[in-house]
Amino acid sequence: MKESYLVPDYFPKFACKMGECRHPCCKGWPISISTDDYFRLLSVSCGPAMRERLDNAVRVSLHPTPEAYAQIAPTWAGDCPLHLPDGRCSVHVMLGADALPAICRLYPRGIRVEDGNECSCANSCEAVIELMMGQKEPIRFVRADLELNPPKAASRRLFLFNKAGFTVISRWTRFFAFHIFLPFLPYGREAAPAPAPERRAATSDPYPRTRV
Repeated sequence: MKESYLVPDYFPKFACKMGECRHPCCKGWPISISTDDYFRLLSVSCGPAMRERLDNAVRVSLHPTPEAYAQIAPTWAGDCPLHLPDGRCSVHVMLGADALPAICRLYPRGIRVEDGNECSCANSCEAVIELMMGQKEPIRFVRADLELNPPKAASRRLFLFNKAGFTVISRWTRFFAFHIFLPFLPYGREAAPAPAPERRAATSDPYPRTRV
């Protein structure tokens, strides 16, 4: 369903460069996907070659949470294992945009819903930078009807984002508040690493032997 969003005037011109991108957003880091995205990729109807590609690329996280349940692990060269030889995404090409995980479908779009719907583009995207550099007039903000369908989990983080963005207080105070509030947010505690095992008591013999 389409909703009205406040967007920069260059927003409607944005389009992913796909294989032509010199610095793709999905290279060099593991891409976390939600529980819904993970099981949708597991159950999607596809051919045996695509199924093998998905099964090899996606793995459950070491400390899974509903928002970061699994990862698309990069190859030894840092590339996304779901890329085709020409740089395009095999999921997008073979299965369609609806099969993409939310992070892949929405990036570089940044959605804000706490004070009315707003959407912008992150300048970490090469195509966005090119749009902004090619803009001759000052950037204006306009209304656009968009069908973005942001993930439900986004609303759970609004409280933390509001605190972190409270610029009246200093940056370091905000970082400290971030550290304090994080464990009390939904799923915050579930992402905590497992406690380290207790150390064994030291003995006089550095190589103790057990009698049989």
